[in-house]
Amino acid sequence: MKVLTVMFGGVDLHYLERFDCRHLKQAQYGGVEVDNLWQTRDVSTQITSQLITGHDWRTSGVTGRKHYTDPEIEWLEKRVIRPRTYQKPFFHGLEARTRPLREGFYQTLRPRLEKRNYLRDDLLVPTLFEKIPDSEALYVPAYNPEPSWALGRNILDPRRLPEFGEAGAVDLAEKNFAWRSRRFREALAGDPRQFFMTQFQILDSYQHLYLVYADEPNLEKVEEIYRRIDAFAGEICELAEGKYDLVVFCSENGAANSLRGRTHYNRPFYSLSRPMDLDGRTNMRDFHDHLLSWVQMEPNPVTLTGDPTAPREHAVAPLK
Repeated sequence: MKVLTVMFGGVDLHYLERFDCRHLKQAQYGGVEVDNLWQTRDVSTQITSQLITGHDWRTSGVTGRKHYTDPEIEWLEKRVIRPRTYQKPFFHGLEARTRPLREGFYQTLRPRLEKRNYLRDDLLVPTLFEKIPDSEALYVPAYNPEPSWALGRNILDPRRLPEFGEAGAVDLAEKNFAWRSRRFREALAGDPRQFFMTQFQILDSYQHLYLVYADEPNLEKVEEIYRRIDAFAGEICELAEGKYDLVVFCSENGAANSLRGRTHYNRPFYSLSRPMDLDGRTNMRDFHDHLLSWVQMEPNPVTLTGDPTAPREHAVAPLK
């Protein structure tokens, strides 16, 4: 089958139910279990690497959002600091809290020290894009993230950048979404691939802005962006009709957590345009194997279900 996978950063299973986002739910939907949501302020890179490789941080080579260009300091971080803070529950979050102190110390040793995003060549294991010959990755974190992600400006915090404010944060998120969605539509207009994957960050940006960075949570703004993305999901199903046999929507984490500030709820989701062999919740690394097996299946003529009236198989009970 030809499989189209779209990751919507931050789509939370709880809000998916609360706002009844029918296009995002498709024919079958459920929850996804992910690991290490507690140790870094940007989990997207690490968790996406689990999806595309089937490995966690211990073997994939991706142990954070960025890594140091200096090999000695990167070795210290990857082999000494991170494994000890990740594996001990008592030290959950210690790596993130002490990062500014460590970086200041490293700068005294290496004044020209830099960090950069993980890219395809940094991965230690093959990905779906190497295992599936006719495949394409369009702005996939940990593989080929787009420019604003690499600059660390995919989400602006008005509290730390008051010169931008809320308007600046919204403007950046909207420009980023316009760029990605235009490139995505251009790709869909071409010949279909056996496997195509992309990622959109705008919903997660809005959740950070209105659930964490705001003085008071603004659920009206959050609902607005969910409904926009739900409509966009319906458009994707229409564009994929007749080109792709299976459309997969998923997220790498749930909503930004206002209580813990730098992390997310562990409530990501998946949905499928046709019922498949998934029972209840699945692990993000297991989803790598599911995608491989679905690509190898023979296609059956089934209409893609972006229609809100289409019957759905609920893999999880509705959340309250």
